[in-house]
Amino acid sequence: MEPRAHHLLVGLFVLASAAALVAFALWLGKAGGKGERVPFRIVFEGGVQGLSRGSPVLYSGLAVGEVTRLWLDRADPSKVWVEVALDPDTPVRTTTTARLAIANITGASVILLENEDPDAPPLPRPEGQIPQIPSRPSPFAELRNTGEQLLYNVSRLVDNALAVLSEENAAQLSGILADLRAVSNELAGRRETLGRSLEELAGAAGELRATLGESHRLLAAFNERFAGQGEALFDDAGRALAEVAALAAQLRALLAANRASLTAGAEGLARLGPALERLEALLAQLEAASQELRESPGNFLLRGETIEEYAP
Repeated sequence: MEPRAHHLLVGLFVLASAAALVAFALWLGKAGGKGERVPFRIVFEGGVQGLSRGSPVLYSGLAVGEVTRLWLDRADPSKVWVEVALDPDTPVRTTTTARLAIANITGASVILLENEDPDAPPLPRPEGQIPQIPSRPSPFAELRNTGEQLLYNVSRLVDNALAVLSEENAAQLSGILADLRAVSNELAGRRETLGRSLEELAGAAGELRATLGESHRLLAAFNERFAGQGEALFDDAGRALAEVAALAAQLRALLAANRASLTAGAEGLARLGPALERLEALLAQLEAASQELRESPGNFLLRGETIEEYAP
């Protein structure tokens, strides 16, 4: 009986010691001054790869809490809500923001808390509500989120480059280069012929320029002559029309004065004959001048003067 009672006492002592040790540890943790952690919520735009329950929350590089919960926004699944528990003495202010950061090369993420104004007031904590810390995008998180698309684009670029540099395209490119080399060699062999042709073309261009200059001078001289003779022609035409008008007036006056005599016939016809002959001669001269002007205006205006032709 005694050995069995002795073992029972030893077991009870060990259990009591363990319970006392646990109670002491809990008391020591509470006595450390941290107390119960305070919950906060953060909403992130886009994915939060590498973040999970238990991920640390850092403030100026020090761990001040951890992630306790993650869930998708029901109204907008592109948003992710994250609930964190922070030490009660963490200085969370109205200007405090949160962003994701890469913790290590394994791809794990942490939440960084940053404060732009240390003098800003503390973030309000309404009774019965969990305060929200605004987030801002992280360059590393965006790079990681777009890494897959970037790798896909690089893969497509490599595939397109390989398609361009295929054996068929390489053969066609070699053929084009060979044709260019043949054309270059042909041009090099005909360099002297091309040089003479260019010289002849330059000479022909000079002759054409001289011909055009001479033609311009010839046309200028012709315009000067034409302008002087044109004024004389208009003066002659004006005088001829005036004479025709005067003759018509005389004819009307004569007809009015001899209307009674014309019924008899003899005396009126005798006086009317010379006037009609004069009118007929004047009309013939005008018709001849008009015909000459239509057929050869140059000869009519220059009145027999000749212009020397230009011989290039």
